[in-house]
Amino acid sequence: MKLFSFARLARATNSVVFSVGILVILGYIFNVQVLMSMNPQLTAMNPATAICLVLCSTWVWLYLQTPSTLFLKILAKSIPVILFMAGAEKLLEYAGLSHVYYDRWFFKTILNGRKQYWHTAPCNAAA
Repeated sequence: MKLFSFARLARATNSVVFSVGILVILGYIFNVQVLMSMNPQLTAMNPATAICLVLCSTWVWLYLQTPSTLFLKILAKSIPVILFMAGAEKLLEYAGLSHVYYDRWFFKTILNGRKQYWHTAPCNAAA
């Protein structure tokens, strides 16, 4: 029996990433500050970033499982495209070439007036 397996490590870290993304999204849905950021003094995670975390985690899960149905195969191929487009749009926005602001589509009523929540960090967009 193997004591260490990269597949097991990937599944464990993937579960943590998925959980963090879901908790942040639930924090925005139910307006719970502790779930949006661990400390009210800190800047909360952008909801678009949390959705991208959940999408990344879903893709890793699909990659580790080897999708069997046609729907899952299409989903496994489309998630990276969606994530690439989200990151590219955000980088274009920082360059002043785009004005889509997709991160404002989610939870606009909560984010209204809180400018620090409106933008995804450039390092997140580039990743």
